[in-house]
Amino acid sequence: HTSITLECNPATTTASDNDKVNVQPKTSEAVDHFHESSVDSTGTTHTKSTITVLAKRSKPSKLLGKMTSNNPSPRWLIFVVVVIAAAACPVFAASSSSSSSLPANVSSSNIVDRRRRQLVEQNASSSTTTPPPNAVGLVVDAQTIERYKAAPPGQKQPPSYYSESYLPRATPYLTRDDLDALHKDHGSWTLVDDKADSRPQDDFYQQFPNRDVDKFPTTAWQVDKEYLGQFLPEALALTERAMEAILDEYGHGKHQNSFNDDTASLEERSRRFAVTIGGDHQATHTAGGWMPDASFQGLQRRLAHAILSQDRFVVAMAGHSAAAGHGNHFVQAYTGQLQRLLEPILARLGTKMAARNFGMGGLGTQQVFMAAGDIMGHDIDVLLWDSSMTEKDGAARGVLAIQALLACERAPLLWFQHDKEQILHKIHELTGADIGVYGTGMVGGFPQVNTEEELNKLPWAIRHFACSKDISHLCNERYHGKCWVDRQGFSWEGIDLSMEKPPTNQKAEPGGRAGWHPGDREHQLQARALTFPILQALHAVLKTWMNAPLKDNQWHMTEYYKTIKAKVVEHASEWEAWCEAKMIHTKFCKFPAQGRTENTPRARPWETSLRSIVSGNKHPSMNPPLNSYDPPDVYQSSLFPPAGEVNVLAIVENGVPYAKNLARIVDSSQDALGVRFTEEDAKEAPGSKYNPSVIQPGKGWQRGDTAGSDNCDGEHDSFCGRTGDCLLYGHNDGRAGLTIDGFSGWGGFNLP
Repeated sequence: HTSITLECNPATTTASDNDKVNVQPKTSEAVDHFHESSVDSTGTTHTKSTITVLAKRSKPSKLLGKMTSNNPSPRWLIFVVVVIAAAACPVFAASSSSSSSLPANVSSSNIVDRRRRQLVEQNASSSTTTPPPNAVGLVVDAQTIERYKAAPPGQKQPPSYYSESYLPRATPYLTRDDLDALHKDHGSWTLVDDKADSRPQDDFYQQFPNRDVDKFPTTAWQVDKEYLGQFLPEALALTERAMEAILDEYGHGKHQNSFNDDTASLEERSRRFAVTIGGDHQATHTAGGWMPDASFQGLQRRLAHAILSQDRFVVAMAGHSAAAGHGNHFVQAYTGQLQRLLEPILARLGTKMAARNFGMGGLGTQQVFMAAGDIMGHDIDVLLWDSSMTEKDGAARGVLAIQALLACERAPLLWFQHDKEQILHKIHELTGADIGVYGTGMVGGFPQVNTEEELNKLPWAIRHFACSKDISHLCNERYHGKCWVDRQGFSWEGIDLSMEKPPTNQKAEPGGRAGWHPGDREHQLQARALTFPILQALHAVLKTWMNAPLKDNQWHMTEYYKTIKAKVVEHASEWEAWCEAKMIHTKFCKFPAQGRTENTPRARPWETSLRSIVSGNKHPSMNPPLNSYDPPDVYQSSLFPPAGEVNVLAIVENGVPYAKNLARIVDSSQDALGVRFTEEDAKEAPGSKYNPSVIQPGKGWQRGDTAGSDNCDGEHDSFCGRTGDCLLYGHNDGRAGLTIDGFSGWGGFNLP
């Protein structure tokens, strides 16, 4: 470990509070000085490098500098990013017997005839504090409840973080009659593994690189032909059920659809959302996007790996405020809605799925890509880019892509909003990395109607897009959400979570509802356009698997990743111009970087915080604020479609109770709480005025901004930012740092 120090000299600047800090190295060479790194015959990188910076500021400043250290790990160039900047600047340093029969996919009639729907759409701000009468409710095991209770107030995550099985989000709010009707019309998951108790209970996968098991234990389900004969048809039926539900939701269902394609095949009706394999990537942007055939095969391989290795399948998105979902609840952003629908599907197949929203308002992606592996997570399978308003050039996308391929343990599929400069094509051709351009689901538009009666005969999901000029006022309800729902008398599993009133006055609805920020139904459409191609790939690989057992080269990933990464290094000179265009060191286009930050969101929030590497100056003033209340949130009808409309989430969740999942067992058993410093910790750091001749840690380092920031991992259920005047907003987009002044003394950081 190397101790890194910074000093603050308050006497050498006249900069105003709003000015960016002037960061100067002690020598002019220090900013660009990196010792040359070497790569041995195994492709292992070895490096040693150091930078020291001197921060000059007359007022308290956020920490912003760049430092690297002696690298104790033979695999990575360690690059810790610590930032000194003004506040606006980025800082990153129900039980049922099992059945082997194929459940019905889609009904011959809808649950409710669309011609008999209510004519008045649910009010945009309506939200109730109780679920519908006679709802079945959510069954939670005792272990989950005890883990929840053990977490300190203000730092608790929702129950899903402590559960060893997926906890449904939609079906608990429906009645038994509702669920029976869904089963009759769409089918449901009926398979139960009768041999679950005799399956391997330990995580034997971890002994293999990337969990690429070369031979499964004889009792494992993966080699149980009898079980697979039930599992694979059930999995395929679930996938088709999900795809048909999405199509039905948008008027392309088998029956009573709005586009006169009710006699068409699944493939023909999927044009709005299906990804195009090969061909012209520009021509498919308004549909489900485009991928080269090899990349679509790669996506299938990733999904097969996640299922067979009982691992995670992770999507991450880097983008701007519109992509972040500003103006909507955090869970309404398309990244959250992607997880909301795909997670319960993959959970049935033994996989834990997550989608992380790294959108940040007013910024591009540079504060993320300079340490992509640490900030977004090393386990990313698919990386989305959506920052066209703030990143007009291709260089930013290029560096993001290269750092993700180098720094993440996996080599993710690069699935971007566009590829106008052929950045992705170049990377794909030179390295074989998986790429794609995702679509919007807007192909062919939507029916335009002239009366309110006609409008209300359309599926709820498309009404917002279907108004002619004569009734345009009926389509102005872009957003559905509010800042607070009464919690008086609210409890969960016997735990009193009531609140007489919020600690601060609450706004009626979230802010950020700018003209360029999509509403929740626009986000839902984008989420479906991302979910459907993944379901296509899942459907394809399941059909392949049903025909014959998958070979190693159809699901093992180690050599796949290694080959791509080696070619990224081999062609490093091809990427350097992108780094130069972004005015960052070309090392970022050659070597994997590591980083620590107080910005949120970030994967593994405590481990990737600056506070986790603080040495000596551990004072309670550095702790982030606590959340004003604890989860779960009360029921909000604005997060669900109106009664009688297609409820895709309920359709895919419906069935026997969810089984335990190995990745969830591992995650829920780990203590992921952030460390909060105490006065006892602070004894190590006596108060001291800045003294350039004495290296002595000081107490005066502070951290502000996002409450519960060590919960901010960007995933659907993350619970943070619950302070202020819109407590239900829930966004993870936070700018924070360590504030210092002339009485703070020195601060030390131990680089990993």
